[in-house]
Amino acid sequence: MSAPDNIRHYFIPDIGNWQLAASENEVSLPALQRGFVWNAGRIESLWDSLLRGFPIGSFLLASNRSRKYQLLDGQQRSTAIAIGMYNPWRNPETHFWRIQNCPVLWLDINSESREHRFKITSAAHPWGYDKQSERLNATERKRAYDAIFQPQIAKGFSKKYYELPLSEGWPWVASAPFPFSFFFEPDVDLSDPACAKEAMLKKCVERLKHISGLASRKSANDYRKAVNLFWTKDNVASSQLIEHLCRLKRSAVPAIVISEDTLSSTGLTTNWGDDTPDESLEEKEGLELIFERINSGGVVLGPEELVYSIFKSLLPAASEIEEKCDYIKPAKVMNYAVRLVMASNRRSSSVFPKRVKIREFKEWLEKDDNQNEVAQLIGSLDKPDSPFRLARNILTGEPGARQPWQLSFYQTSAIANESPDPFFLLLFRLRKGDRFESASLQRKALGFVTSLCWFVERSGRGTAKACERIWQHRSDPQESFWSGETLKSAVKYELHDQAFLLMPPCPPSDLEKLLSKLRNDRLNWGDQWDGATVREFFKSQRFHRFYGQYFDDGTDFEGDGEDDDITPATIPKLAMVGFVDQLRNSDGLLAYACRAAICDWFDDYFRISLEDTDRPWDRDHIYPMELTKSKRARGKSETESLYRVKDWQSTVANMRLWPLELNRSDSNQLPSYKFDYLNNKESLQSHGIQAREDLFRRSAIDPAESQLWLDLGDNPKDKAQAQDILNAFLKRLTFMYRDWYESLGIAELFPSGHLR
Repeated sequence: MSAPDNIRHYFIPDIGNWQLAASENEVSLPALQRGFVWNAGRIESLWDSLLRGFPIGSFLLASNRSRKYQLLDGQQRSTAIAIGMYNPWRNPETHFWRIQNCPVLWLDINSESREHRFKITSAAHPWGYDKQSERLNATERKRAYDAIFQPQIAKGFSKKYYELPLSEGWPWVASAPFPFSFFFEPDVDLSDPACAKEAMLKKCVERLKHISGLASRKSANDYRKAVNLFWTKDNVASSQLIEHLCRLKRSAVPAIVISEDTLSSTGLTTNWGDDTPDESLEEKEGLELIFERINSGGVVLGPEELVYSIFKSLLPAASEIEEKCDYIKPAKVMNYAVRLVMASNRRSSSVFPKRVKIREFKEWLEKDDNQNEVAQLIGSLDKPDSPFRLARNILTGEPGARQPWQLSFYQTSAIANESPDPFFLLLFRLRKGDRFESASLQRKALGFVTSLCWFVERSGRGTAKACERIWQHRSDPQESFWSGETLKSAVKYELHDQAFLLMPPCPPSDLEKLLSKLRNDRLNWGDQWDGATVREFFKSQRFHRFYGQYFDDGTDFEGDGEDDDITPATIPKLAMVGFVDQLRNSDGLLAYACRAAICDWFDDYFRISLEDTDRPWDRDHIYPMELTKSKRARGKSETESLYRVKDWQSTVANMRLWPLELNRSDSNQLPSYKFDYLNNKESLQSHGIQAREDLFRRSAIDPAESQLWLDLGDNPKDKAQAQDILNAFLKRLTFMYRDWYESLGIAELFPSGHLR
């Protein structure tokens, strides 16, 4: 029986070439597509299925009059196949992978086993991943880093580790790694096993001389012996592998072709239930509906991605977003642009423009003026007066001109991508005409935005509600808008959610008094709700008066909850506790405290590879976790002293952001070892650290408290040692908080001078 007219079949190499040789193929990715979202494990699993002969499903294509096809479903699989065929030894530059270096697929050709395991290496992980496709642990990373980079450094390589060409790395945990792309080179004839083996061995000799060790503790000679043995003519395992590869290359994957008539259909009127709550089917074009439906499984397609995809299909210039705005994901940029135009044009401008709903977007998009206005915003992304460029300059400064109080590029990107509502307020005001000519005005705007990002009890929904309350001031003059009065409108406790919106940051001196009392009275923060510490502290301290100015009048109290313990009189105490909880776990505060180190080491860094990694550093526990996990520390039962240390040990008070290559051997050492400059002098100097003082500065430790860290002992079960450890944690937290508070002039936004 012949295949239906709407079914086509493609061999695996053809599928890879849809992107590797796009100009030469009949299948292309339409503008209505999303980015690549698979992680290393999913790529490896797909190729394992292909090699075993398992089916990988069909592709979905759309036809047009030019007899070309557009890929509607299967982009993740086709891209993973292209990654497997990508060869950095032959084609170091690639055009289908837009984010720095394309990942590389390797096959572990273990001659002692017929099981062949795939491994990915990437720019962020040139040593690959562990056997579960997760990040290598610190010990193995140290060994892999030394094996890969020490020879490169000896040859004069002086760039960041993630700038190393991927042809120079290899998967550390593999027994005998071999680049899978070698099998797809034109001079390899798999139909002749003897010639194929000879070609593979030649490529190993010519291209893989740099492999100098493996996790299995095999030396370079051991590796080469294993490879030579595998590719000998009589080796059964390599012969069977070649058989599997021949079958793989001959494998044809079906593709269903949807006609142009089907795509243009708008006659679908049946409502299929609750899975499309915002709009019914008749409001969607065929292509949009199909694309949304087929992407609802697997990695979910969000509204932002769909809006971006729709607009990209209508506006070719949208594809230039990545080049013009390098700190925000393209889908985010498009949604910001749409929200900005909606905010300026909507009839009911008193409504805060939240996330873009597809139905509203489609109706709104039919108006040409709206399309043109968004197109102008997108087209001017790289212009000096673009709100996107102005916002970046306020948060992180012009390239090469960052001020010490400004954010790192990484943190600016994090705020723009992960805190959309506070960032939208900044964009809106900049488009409205606000300008921050002086450093003091820029600091105030930065303090305003970071307060909304870091000190809302429930990020996401809570932040959106806080910004919605601030929206009532959208028309205020610039000086009035960027003020404490505006922020005060977002200070609320919602009883039905039992959560605060914005919690006012208190003066550092008040925080220091509270934490000192906590330390001196040997109390656990986990015991906060018993009320004893809080009540006693509130009786006499300025802390109560600070929060009282925001909550004592009862206007903070919203909702219809039934908790008799929560009254207007208790809200200030809850605010204090909630604020400290936010502070202890504020990744934003930690990144701000470590901004100098991030800028020194990773100023040119942005998201560089696969979905599962977005940073080239570790969150390093300065006082090691191992000491509170050990049997010596735990004993038969945890002591109160140990419990108090563990209560704070994994908070930002004990965290620093440390390069992967430095956090290799000392992660379980005491601070006295970590801060001994001579223990790791060569590596530290390569990172611009010339003295112990530099170590403390980049670890966000107050120089005046450095000796406190150096004297910490190794037994947190001991009461005296536990007290010292806790003291170091709490002082560092206060130091980091004071740095943010004073650097950005937070006292002007949350004044304590007019307390009632």
